[in-house]
Amino acid sequence: MHNTQVRVGRLITLYILFVIIGAVLLGRLFLLMLFPRVSDTGDGRVVRVPRWQLDEEHFHLQLTSDARGWIEFQNGHRWLSRRLIGQTGGKPLSPAVVAPEIVGSIGLPDIWPSRDKVVAEQGRSGLEYTFDPILSGRRPGVTGHVVAAKVANGTAVHGLPATAFTLTPIRGKNVVTTIDESRQRLAESLLQKTGARHASIVSISLRSDDIGVLASADHESSDALRAIAPGSIFKLVTAAAALETHTYLSNARFTCRGLIRVPHVDMHCWRVHGQLSLREAIAQSCDVTFATIGIKLGRMPMLVQAQRFGILESGIAPYDGREVIANATAGAVYKQSGADLGLLANTAIGQEDVRMSPLQGAVLAATIAMGGEHHRARLVKGFTDDSGRFTPLYPDARDTVGLRACSGFTASVLRDGMWVAVHRREGTAYALHRFPIVAKTGTAELPNGHVNAWLIGYQMHEGTPVSAFSVCVADEPSWLAHKHLYQLATAWFKSL
Repeated sequence: MHNTQVRVGRLITLYILFVIIGAVLLGRLFLLMLFPRVSDTGDGRVVRVPRWQLDEEHFHLQLTSDARGWIEFQNGHRWLSRRLIGQTGGKPLSPAVVAPEIVGSIGLPDIWPSRDKVVAEQGRSGLEYTFDPILSGRRPGVTGHVVAAKVANGTAVHGLPATAFTLTPIRGKNVVTTIDESRQRLAESLLQKTGARHASIVSISLRSDDIGVLASADHESSDALRAIAPGSIFKLVTAAAALETHTYLSNARFTCRGLIRVPHVDMHCWRVHGQLSLREAIAQSCDVTFATIGIKLGRMPMLVQAQRFGILESGIAPYDGREVIANATAGAVYKQSGADLGLLANTAIGQEDVRMSPLQGAVLAATIAMGGEHHRARLVKGFTDDSGRFTPLYPDARDTVGLRACSGFTASVLRDGMWVAVHRREGTAYALHRFPIVAKTGTAELPNGHVNAWLIGYQMHEGTPVSAFSVCVADEPSWLAHKHLYQLATAWFKSL
């Protein structure tokens, strides 16, 4: 209520100011009409300005600033959105639009005139939309001046001083994001070079839970925020459910003969694995092992475990109870009812109705890296005003206790399997073993014969996890998807 009163008061003040300025200028015109001025033309002639020519004076207004705050990168550079009016405020302006689907666009307001807006513009999508009340200016920047009249023969009249004024803007606040501008540009460049239509790179700092990179090949609808079939990376969730419910012990043994038969489904593994431990099944991504686990678990444990890992939400820490990015989609485990064995087997290996976004994949990897403690990722740090004063949006994430997604022991089993996946020859990600990463691969088969190729995990530095990542190439033929995935992953890890 107080904020509304303040806004109304500011609008009334602005209106009164314009009325006063207009009255002063009209009064001046009235006096000139009654008392015509005499002026020297500069060539020795004296010219009397007739009253009927004084209406040739014109009062001009020009909007110099919409007073709207800016979306900023982590380094303070202005993140360019699709706007037409605005000043950089003395800070560098990014030369090209980066991730336009994230920063968003500006357009005409839903309601105009509006008591809440002094300029006819509104955030229409992305961060510009979510934080529109914060970004909107309180008073625009305006300049005004009076153009002097001319005499009948076209000679300019001297001695009539120009009237001008300037209205300084009261700017909205700037929104400071967590995005690392240079890393984001590099990721988008790598995605463009592959030529993949749908691909993404996501990076999350494990120290702060800040999203440093949220890059997509498709800027119409963010690839990084779109929930798609995850394939075998969901086996991490299935393994966690098996251990958390004590359905299986960590030293359980499994046998893969390359095929598992269930009613209406003959599931073939991608190769015959023979005898496996749970850690080895994670590293070698054995379909038979996890289908067996899923059938024994039943429907609810996998759903509950996915919820604890944050897969059933967007993965981004909300603002004021709302999603920071409106089109960020939540994941899913089941879209259809029932608990037939075929459904359970396919769900356990990340097929059927399972959906996850690359961002959620990175959050899953971050949770495992941090010993099972789940934190939502942060996209916005806070706000700055004209004086540079910073107001944080959230408390420091690592000063707060996260949700317990799984026990520390369960997380250690998952980490062991992911380490073997990269650093042992039998692992599915061994091609990346020269990099200090711990990871899990995934391939989801699609109805059109294409696949989604995934890699999620975390980077190590001196034996400590420092950042979680997700690299994904979606909806391509299998050979091309995996080629693009390893090209992206290799180029990305080389740059770290």
